[in-house]
Amino acid sequence: SPFLHVKISWVNTMHNEAKNQRFADRLSRAAAALFSLKNGRSREEAGIKLNEKTRTVVSGAAYFVAALGAGGATALGALTPFGLAVVCSCGSFLPLVTVGACIGALIKGAVFLPAIYAVAMFIRLAVRKWTSAKDDRRTRCLVAGGCMALYAALSFVFGQRGTADIICRLSDIAACVFCTWCFCAVDGMEKAYTPSYETGIFLAVYAAGCSLSDVTLFSLSPGYILGFTVTVFIAFSGGALRGCVAGLLFGMGVNVLYAPSFAIAGLVCGRLRKNTMTAVGAAAVSCMIYAALTEGAYAVRYFLPDIVFAAVLYAPLCKFGIIPSFDIFGGGKTEAELEAAALESEKNRLTANRLDAVSGALHSLSAIFYGMSERMSETPSYDVRKDMTKTFASDYESVSSLIKNAVTGTDFPPDSDLSRKIRAALSVSGIRFRYVCVTGLTRKTVTVCGLSPAVAEKNITPLMRRAENMCAMRFSKPDFMYDDGKYTMTFRSLPVYKCEYSSAQSTKRGEKICGDSTCCFYDEEGNFFALLCDGMGSGKDAAVAARICCVFIEKMLEGGNDIALTLDMLNTFLRGKGYECFATIDMLKIDLFTGKAFFIKGGGAPSYLLRGGCAFRISSASTPVGIIDEVCAEKIAFTVEEGDVITMCSDGADDGEENITDEITSLSGGCAEMAQSLLLRAQRKYRQQDDASVMCIKVTKDVV
Repeated sequence: SPFLHVKISWVNTMHNEAKNQRFADRLSRAAAALFSLKNGRSREEAGIKLNEKTRTVVSGAAYFVAALGAGGATALGALTPFGLAVVCSCGSFLPLVTVGACIGALIKGAVFLPAIYAVAMFIRLAVRKWTSAKDDRRTRCLVAGGCMALYAALSFVFGQRGTADIICRLSDIAACVFCTWCFCAVDGMEKAYTPSYETGIFLAVYAAGCSLSDVTLFSLSPGYILGFTVTVFIAFSGGALRGCVAGLLFGMGVNVLYAPSFAIAGLVCGRLRKNTMTAVGAAAVSCMIYAALTEGAYAVRYFLPDIVFAAVLYAPLCKFGIIPSFDIFGGGKTEAELEAAALESEKNRLTANRLDAVSGALHSLSAIFYGMSERMSETPSYDVRKDMTKTFASDYESVSSLIKNAVTGTDFPPDSDLSRKIRAALSVSGIRFRYVCVTGLTRKTVTVCGLSPAVAEKNITPLMRRAENMCAMRFSKPDFMYDDGKYTMTFRSLPVYKCEYSSAQSTKRGEKICGDSTCCFYDEEGNFFALLCDGMGSGKDAAVAARICCVFIEKMLEGGNDIALTLDMLNTFLRGKGYECFATIDMLKIDLFTGKAFFIKGGGAPSYLLRGGCAFRISSASTPVGIIDEVCAEKIAFTVEEGDVITMCSDGADDGEENITDEITSLSGGCAEMAQSLLLRAQRKYRQQDDASVMCIKVTKDVV
């Protein structure tokens, strides 16, 4: 039907596609040049404006032709619901559609229908402008039913008072409401690929047949020609069953005698649609054979020439890409399949990020391994086979698991509850869309498809505020992607919390290098990590071990890789050295979207949580990484709150034998002042007998 919003996908060979593209480019440049000469604008800008104007003109013409045909179309039982249904269901070009419907009704000889169409138009315009009600699907159906009831009353007043007339008019009211409901699903692409959408498609096909039932042109019947074309077209797009139904309905509208012929043509074409020429030829032959067998010489004289003309015209034009293929059924995809495709796209994005993280981590670590090899080769007891060969060969299983996890990614279901809330926010704002998909575990990614260009041009801030209030979370500024007349809007949830942090370190007396290493970083999902590693002993050897642990863990976790697997790989590497090399691991992870947090302690000193003036000690009886074959680390989970201050220390700042919660409670100032105060306390007490490190992390609400 001409008034459908559909996506065009050209069906042709690469050669012809390139040829058509070159021709289109030359035509666009010529038109842009003329436009720029007239208005003094650049060719690129002129081309864009010209394309938008052309699209508007073509769309308006399509709406007008559809209304012209539906305005006076009469269905079985003398019902006339289509014209009013088109006027009440259209979302664009309402005055133009009304004019087309009125002209179509006058051509067919209807007296009251043009006035009814005009009344429906004025009611819809009034609803849009002067009332608080929304011009939604239900309102349009209500307007259609009321106007058709007015038409029934006028018919009754002016003499149509028989029982058959009354039944016909009551049927008109029900049919008009039903057609309006289905046509709204077709015109509003947010309801696409649902039963009501497909019903609207088939009703439009039937209405087209009814509008051409008694039209002839140069001894040819446009109804038969268009009937075969529409049947074959829908068979190519939607398959054999849809083609059969479309042919049957169009045939019932144009001439019920030939309805089975069109249905057989749609069935045959749908079965053979992989080969264009064969499918069209077989559909035409089967259609003509059935008509000849049932109608005889009459069909040969008045029906077969039209079918031959339609087949000869359609087949080559479709074969060489002149006739575009409109994907009116979405390739047979349901809304669930479209949602699954969005999920697959999100998983692919995460997979690519993780593979990049693995590659970057191995690249960074290679420089460290080369430096260690050069340093170790200077010692007399250095054994290449014992060191490098064993280190890289013994970790094949861990590396295999790491790559496997990166490739498979994380499988997570869509967030149906959040999707429902986003859809409600869009509906309240009057935004028309196709579907909404929300993905992600804690960091949510919202994808809204099928938006009109007007949505991207207007102020989107009120919509985002309404969505934030309904979902109880903050969202980022949306990004828009344009594709064939429609926009896809993507935005993501923002963190609830943020972390301020600072660290302070001091070296052991007599050493120049601190054997502790600290770092803070974020992974791809926005989680915050704080890491403190204390190498065995002090000096250069301890600093190397601690730095290896920090760099390895940071690079692996930045890409969202598994913590347990990362620690296993680190433990295997440290045990593969030809000398004792181990370090304590004290890791903090905070989910900034939910507030959930946990410590991973592998031999680390106690940590402290300062909340509401009280300090809580967090300790673990675990062993450092690199001592035994398996990692012996403990996970301690909790939930952060606004204002929490978390302190992490190495054993040089807190040996674990004394509870320093009183000192933690008395701290004040920012993170830097608190870390420096604890470090000075440790220096005074332990007199720099070991390397000392202190980290302070303050959790606050992230409000923009």
